[in-house]
Amino acid sequence: MRIIGLTGRSGAGKSTVAGIFESEGMVHIDCDRVTARVLERSEGCKRELAEHFGPGIFTPDGAVDRRALGAIVFSHSEQLEALNRITHKYILEQVRALVERCRREGAPAVVVDGATIIESGYDRECDLLVAVTADKAYLITRIMQRDRIGISEARARLEAQKPDDFYTGAADITLYNDGSVLDLQARAKTLARRIMEECSAHEEDS
Repeated sequence: MRIIGLTGRSGAGKSTVAGIFESEGMVHIDCDRVTARVLERSEGCKRELAEHFGPGIFTPDGAVDRRALGAIVFSHSEQLEALNRITHKYILEQVRALVERCRREGAPAVVVDGATIIESGYDRECDLLVAVTADKAYLITRIMQRDRIGISEARARLEAQKPDDFYTGAADITLYNDGSVLDLQARAKTLARRIMEECSAHEEDS
C-alpha cells in the first residue's frame, strides 16, 4: 500500500485534490477531521493545551473553543508552533492507526491530507509527497470564504504559515492551482491515475 502525503498552505486547494484522489480509488484521511476529533476526545491533549494557553480557550462545557484558540495562534507564529508541538503527537497516533487499518483492509493507496505533514515529520512516512500551491490573493479569498472571516484575519492566518517554498522544496510533486477549479481537478486526476497505475503494477510484481 502506498501512502501519499498531500500538503500546502491553507486555501490552496488540498481538499479539491484529495476529493479527486478519493474518486480514483484512494482512501482519504483528512487531518483536519482527525484534529477535530483529538480536540474533542483526547483528555491528555486538552490538559496540555490548558497548561499552555490557559482556560480561555475552552467553552463553559469544557470543549476546546477552536475560534478562540485560532485567534491566539494565528496572530503569533510562536503560539502556532506551540500548538503544533502539543497536538502533533496525538494527531499522528490517530493517523497511523487509520493508515494501518487501511493496510489491513487491503487498500491500494491512502492520501493523508494535512497542512502540517512536513512540520510533524509525517512526510518521512509517506511514499510520495504532493504539494498544492496558489497565489496569495487566491489564498486570502479562499480563506475568507471558507472560514467566514475578514481580510485582515485571513492575512494573519496566512502569514502565520510557512511560505510556499517550504512545501514545494520538500515535495516530490507540486500541483499549481493557477487556473480554474476544473484545471486543478484535471491535473489531480492525471496524477491520481498515474499513482493508481503504479500501485497496480506493484501488486502484479509482488
